[in-house]
Amino acid sequence: MSSKGNSGQNEGNSPSRVTAKYERPERSWRTLLSLRTGVTLVWLALFGLGIYAPCTVYRLLPATGLFAGRHIVDVGYAKYLGKQTTKTTVAYLGIPFAEPPIGSLRFRKPVPIDTTGRLSPDVIDATTYPDFCIQGYAPWSGPDDRGGAGSEDCLKVNVYTPVCARRGDALPVLVYIHVIGMLALDALRFSSDGRINDCPKFIAVHVYYRLTAFGFLAAPTDAIDLNVGLHDQRAALRWVQSHISAFGGNPDQVTIMGQSAGGGSVFSQMLADYATGEQLFHGVIGQSVSRTGTPRPERKEEAFCNLAAKADCARDSLEDSVECLRQASISAIVRAADDMMKETEDAYNRWMPVLDGELITDYPTRLMKEGKFAHVPLMVGHTTDDGGAKEPLRKAIKLRYPEITEAELDTYERLYPESEPNRVGNAAGDANLRCSTHLWGIAHPDVYAYRWNQPTGPLRLPAAVWHSSDNWMMFEGTSTGSNGTTVFHELTAEQRDFFHEMLAYFTSFVRTGSPNSHKLDRSPEWPLYKEERNRQVLQHQFQADLERDASSTEGTSAMWLEDVSQSEQQRCEALFEMVESCKN
Repeated sequence: MSSKGNSGQNEGNSPSRVTAKYERPERSWRTLLSLRTGVTLVWLALFGLGIYAPCTVYRLLPATGLFAGRHIVDVGYAKYLGKQTTKTTVAYLGIPFAEPPIGSLRFRKPVPIDTTGRLSPDVIDATTYPDFCIQGYAPWSGPDDRGGAGSEDCLKVNVYTPVCARRGDALPVLVYIHVIGMLALDALRFSSDGRINDCPKFIAVHVYYRLTAFGFLAAPTDAIDLNVGLHDQRAALRWVQSHISAFGGNPDQVTIMGQSAGGGSVFSQMLADYATGEQLFHGVIGQSVSRTGTPRPERKEEAFCNLAAKADCARDSLEDSVECLRQASISAIVRAADDMMKETEDAYNRWMPVLDGELITDYPTRLMKEGKFAHVPLMVGHTTDDGGAKEPLRKAIKLRYPEITEAELDTYERLYPESEPNRVGNAAGDANLRCSTHLWGIAHPDVYAYRWNQPTGPLRLPAAVWHSSDNWMMFEGTSTGSNGTTVFHELTAEQRDFFHEMLAYFTSFVRTGSPNSHKLDRSPEWPLYKEERNRQVLQHQFQADLERDASSTEGTSAMWLEDVSQSEQQRCEALFEMVESCKN
């Protein structure tokens, strides 16, 4: 007996059980899984695991065992070992961008780090925070406070990246410039671990630069360079342009951000980019931008001589005094600088940028109105009760702007009548901080403006929303102390929810130049300032009194859009006319 399935057997063999050959149905799913297709799928699966499995393990087992030493970046002249600080964040800490500004380099522009060879044949440990720059007297900590903590060897950056970020990712970059009054602060206290952990779509860089007299000593002599603190910032930005791609960043998509005097710094950098013809950044976020005076070096000679005398360095010439100060101890200079802050009411005896003819070629308000600044997308705002003062109105303004005229003080009296609640606080706050929002808004068409209206926790509306309330929320409940110290407060679930909403707005601006591209679905659209002169009011808590709060309790977000009143606009524009005497 034969069968079709038995045709392959030898004819001489004994009969055996015959098995019919299986006929594969046409278009069966098995047809699709040919041997070649199967091999291809296996290859793709292994390839995918090879790429993504390490990232998954890093997130599950951060900085442990075998994976603790895997975060290494080669910037060409050195290899740096980073540390995984959260499930989705790696920090590379204390990377120098300039030579130590010590000895003959004290009071001189930064000298870029030597990148022509290898700094070390070994991988350099960048897993611990560096010494911060020398701190000055922190008046918010009390009259008995003293500065002095820190190191002169401090020109470094901290880089925070998403886990597994690599060269070629071209992630947008945020450079944060910290400081309070050009006096104090440690970049550690404003780290971006939490920001990257919540939004691993960008890279953050925090800059250490010289503060107090070490960064802003000024006098009419070539023996010192002017505004070396600002030059430090620019040296860091140049380092970012040259090396951030090694960390996965895009040097053509850099946003700079700062608050208070840090906001004044990013303002100065906008002017410096225009004056020098460089383009070191492509977007700016200014929080409570300081408009303190920017005097000429000649106006600072008295302060220089005062410092030199207190440091036992008074000599027959400015040049000899400078040489003595270069050799003086850090403590001698810090004590002298602190004593000056405590003994004088003259604002120009403090530490601030000056009109140097190189980075800042004229008074900042005038340059802004003339369009002489970096024309990049801008986000700017202030807190509701920014600024403030306790002195009588004329004295409060005179303290901040020593050369203001009596006629201009009369204008203040008219703009801020005695019948106005918080009259002096409003006048000082507008002059020094709040009017920066309107100045930027009228100078440039691509501006997103805001008013921060959420008080520092645990306070709730309608409590006052003081200076730095925004940074308290955006940096994990940080309350700044003296000598680089900070106390962190755990955010409540409500506060953290607001943090996420704000982070979405701000990081969206970093990623695209608009706060709307990646905002939360519940958040309202944020329009440009333009002719309508409107700004976003950023708050989380609804208020029952709708006369104070135009947000709707029917919505899912307490934020709302407000028109800037004609009165507020007219006040600010009147203050902008006082540039020559206020030097701002």
